[in-house]
Amino acid sequence: MALTATAQVDVTGTKVDVTVMQQWMHRNSPRPLRSSGTSTATDTLKAFVRVSDVQTVADSIHAWGGTANIITDSLLTMRLPITALQRLTALPEVTYVEGSRRRRMRMDKARSTTGVERLHLGENLETPFTGKGVMVAVIDKGFEYQHPAFKSNGQSRVVKVWNHLKSNTPYTYIPAGHDNAEDSGGHATHVTGIAAGSKLPGTPYHGMAPEADIVMVVSDFSSTSVVDELKWVSDLAKSRGQAVAVNMSFGTYIHSYDATDNASTAIQALSRPGFLMAAAMGNEHGLNLHASRTLDTAGTSLYLVMDNVDEYNYGIIWGMATDGAKHLKFTPYIYNATKKQMQTLTTAQWNKCAEMGEGILPENGKQYYQLAIDLGELHSALRDYTSDLYMAVKVEALTDNATFHAWMDPYDAGFIAIDNYGIAGDNEYVICDMANIPDIMGVGASVNHTSWKQYATGTSYGNSSLQAGTLADFSSRGPGMTDMPKPTVVTPGHNIVSAFNRYADVEDSGSLNIGGVFVVAGVNQQGEAVSYSNASETTDDFYGIMSGTSMATPALTGIMALWLQANPELSAEQVREIIRTTAVRDSQTGGKQGDWTKGWGYGKIDAYAGLKKALEMGAADGIAPMISDLTPVTLLKQEDAWRILFNVPTTRAEVTLTSLSGTVISRTSLDHMQAGHETTVSLTDLPQGMYIITVSTPHSRLSRKVMR
Repeated sequence: MALTATAQVDVTGTKVDVTVMQQWMHRNSPRPLRSSGTSTATDTLKAFVRVSDVQTVADSIHAWGGTANIITDSLLTMRLPITALQRLTALPEVTYVEGSRRRRMRMDKARSTTGVERLHLGENLETPFTGKGVMVAVIDKGFEYQHPAFKSNGQSRVVKVWNHLKSNTPYTYIPAGHDNAEDSGGHATHVTGIAAGSKLPGTPYHGMAPEADIVMVVSDFSSTSVVDELKWVSDLAKSRGQAVAVNMSFGTYIHSYDATDNASTAIQALSRPGFLMAAAMGNEHGLNLHASRTLDTAGTSLYLVMDNVDEYNYGIIWGMATDGAKHLKFTPYIYNATKKQMQTLTTAQWNKCAEMGEGILPENGKQYYQLAIDLGELHSALRDYTSDLYMAVKVEALTDNATFHAWMDPYDAGFIAIDNYGIAGDNEYVICDMANIPDIMGVGASVNHTSWKQYATGTSYGNSSLQAGTLADFSSRGPGMTDMPKPTVVTPGHNIVSAFNRYADVEDSGSLNIGGVFVVAGVNQQGEAVSYSNASETTDDFYGIMSGTSMATPALTGIMALWLQANPELSAEQVREIIRTTAVRDSQTGGKQGDWTKGWGYGKIDAYAGLKKALEMGAADGIAPMISDLTPVTLLKQEDAWRILFNVPTTRAEVTLTSLSGTVISRTSLDHMQAGHETTVSLTDLPQGMYIITVSTPHSRLSRKVMR
């Protein structure tokens, strides 16, 4: 396999992919490529291993000083001293080794100026469904473990913490402080608060499942780590006898796009009833991260040029043929815009600034070319600090009708046409890898409210050009290239208020600046509101605004926890059906219910309608009653009516509407109501005032005051 121009390394034949070869090549000369699509550690190899005898290979890895985690009967993840790579690939039971790829958090568009308080779906929902008895697991980094948002009556709701950055084993206690991931901006704390933040007397910013058990997993986001973490969460839930909803607000655009890579297939294999997953679509709709062409005739070629707005560029090019043959030739170049010419580099120069290579992925038979370049190191390698330099790849057809798709995973860049070189990129087929996996719900973001008040001064901020309920301009539209188009659904994600990590500033690493414009509330350790004049960064905690599909995803995760409370054996297929048949289609989304459209998926989430459907599915499937001891009905107040949803079957029920003086205004008798059945009490013809609605069954009686 060719790497970095003409360098050749004969260690593994055809058994390894590019990322493994890159580590072998650079094991004695590490270079700091930042958060790339590849791992650049030179002492320990993290990888997936495809095998014919999983136990034999696992035993060998352990004997050579590594660790192995069996995922399926033909796939394991491993950490292995890279010096043992040759012995590993020499095993006849090993068929392929795929290196671990790195992802990053998807909240890069955070801190736009809209939003007062987080839209809590079900705000008018008087419901017993709070996630009680269900587990919400968040894989992320930037946790403040003891934030009041994760406590109830002073007791932590966190049942388990695994800081995978520090240890291969979970903690046996819930630690104080934070996970030391200051570069995260407190991402995990905010995300967890949205999914499962507690109802506190001092703040309205509770999460979707405020009584769920919380599991915190601190991750480096590499693909092998994430698979190991998901398996651990699945095993933990089984051991505790709990259903679980997992949140993954991270991803990369460097992946297979047809979900055939080892990470995708391993995660898909973990999917089961009662184990639901949600992932962020990504925030790069405004960038031209994708490019594609069909080269009609052998010998024709073109250049792909990567914009140099960001110092680090990562890209992958996939041929679309699935026959295991090479139909394309890839040649790396540097475009010098100052001199207006393409130039080649020596092997030594490439090795100083870039990692690249190509192969055929055995799982799909497709040809690929992957690269990562540090533009700062490029200038150093060329000893040219004044020219305007761009990474470029010449793509040449070896056969007729050779089609390719290419993607980048930058911070602000994309494919560009410059000085008659390159082709303009577009934003088609842009989706993060985790959201692309079939049984993971891919989540896009809509705009929430459009103004808020800063905690420190009470000053109002906002953006009048935004309209609540519209699709966020940053939300990646998809659809991916699997049979399961993404996003699945859209939830509020643009300027969401949730818990802040006081150990990590939301703008820069370091301690939180409570006078910052995006901090909107303070709370003490008792969960009581604290005025700014009395607030302390060392003893109090805070709430504030972030935006991104990272913030939209935990909204769905928390809602899925509510649905699991109603029906603990829900599968991913059933959740998709719930969303497809209940998501809201309106003038902003267009389309009709049941339609899938780019960007919107099946529409806007409707937690109540989804809950009703989950109850109906449970009744139809003969699922045991809900996880916890619930009241018999769920009440949803709307402008002109109350909707009454029956949580459990009952032989008869009576619904009565009375005035405060006790005068009966209406009485309705119902027979043989099943879980998921609903009745409505109209308020249309009533004068304004206070009323009482009462629901009586043979075993219970529930009354609520109604303001008209």
